[in-house]
Amino acid sequence: SNCKVPFEGRIRGAKRLEWSELLVSSSTNDFRFKTKAEIKQTFQLRGVSETQTIIAYCDRGLRSNAIFFAAGAILGIPVRLYDASWIEWSSLA
Repeated sequence: SNCKVPFEGRIRGAKRLEWSELLVSSSTNDFRFKTKAEIKQTFQLRGVSETQTIIAYCDRGLRSNAIFFAAGAILGIPVRLYDASWIEWSSLA
């Protein structure tokens, strides 16, 4: 299958941010986003600049959608989604 990652890693210069860090912890699993202020703080703690374009990616391009939405729709930060994500990037190495 072409959904296998040839090797683990990350793109040089990438900052790690788990999509789940943007969500409210809930025992009901309703998956609500945190407040705008909390999301902004999470991005700032990772060293993300609001003036640089973020390229969101993950293993297969699914989890990165939460980061894409939080950055663009909630914070208004320029953002792009690398939809082929790590599967493509690692196969090109």
